[in-house]
Amino acid sequence: ASPAAQSAVLAGGDDYELCFTAAPAKRSAVERAALRAQVRVTRIGRVIRAPAGVCSVVTVDRDGLPLALAQRGFDHFG
Repeated sequence: ASPAAQSAVLAGGDDYELCFTAAPAKRSAVERAALRAQVRVTRIGRVIRAPAGVCSVVTVDRDGLPLALAQRGFDHFG
């Protein structure tokens, strides 16, 4: 994606979707719940254990390469 499109998607503001985590073993249950609620659910990533002493969130692109984010959110007051 272009830098402008990436910025709009990741930090454009006024996007009120729910982001959550679920264990891989619960994937079927999540899919069933989404069907019942008539809500589209999209898997966008995974949580992995960090090395000892490291606390970090790493954003990667579809090829698994680290993605540097210039903006980390939307500032409603700035």
